[in-house]
Amino acid sequence: MGSLVTGWRNPLLRRGLADGKVVEENGVPLRAMVAYLFGEVAKNFYLIHHPENWIEMVTRSQGGDRCMDIDPQRLPSAEDMRQTTPWEEGLEGPERLDAWLEQVGARPVDFNRGLDDTSLSALPPAPLRLMEGGSFFRGLALIDLVEAMLKRAFGLGNVAVRVNAAGQGDFFQVHVDTTQVDSEKVKDFLRDAYYRRFDLSPSTEFIELHPGAGAVGLRLSRFDALPRLIETLRANPGSL
Repeated sequence: MGSLVTGWRNPLLRRGLADGKVVEENGVPLRAMVAYLFGEVAKNFYLIHHPENWIEMVTRSQGGDRCMDIDPQRLPSAEDMRQTTPWEEGLEGPERLDAWLEQVGARPVDFNRGLDDTSLSALPPAPLRLMEGGSFFRGLALIDLVEAMLKRAFGLGNVAVRVNAAGQGDFFQVHVDTTQVDSEKVKDFLRDAYYRRFDLSPSTEFIELHPGAGAVGLRLSRFDALPRLIETLRANPGSL
């Protein structure tokens, strides 16, 4: 039994308040974690019937994996973000990121926003998909910054960023409303304003996904028939 709690400690977390103050609190924020999980389920079910709200829901979903609140309107213009600013010259890596966070007034996310007893007791309660609080505590400030950069450059409702499902920060997704924004322009912006600025050189610059057509469901009575199905589909891609 002792080995189960060896090394256990109460975390010290920081969160920003509405008045601009930053507070530090000890303990495991279970209410925020549970709110995140219920909120994610609600957002996904909502999107099944409201795909037109995709960018909004992805943005709200990323709110639960954000560690810093950054107002996109406090960032320089899209063109200025492609250039080196005077206040970041001579800085590299984490120091350059810290300079950006300080310059744009970033502060820790309030993961308990709207989750206090008074807010939760309100009638009628707010829909779960619209909860402002909740977090799974796997955010990275570097991803928070690129999200703000993209929304500043292309519009709040036209692009969204989502941390990779593994939550390890190796990848992040960029969702683009291609009826409003050219995805090639988004890529060019990322190269200049983000990759080059922070000396990021991914082995694969972009992994581009395209929305597909209708899905097809198959049921196999025998699992060992799966290889034969794969061979058939490869030989005749249009057979379904």
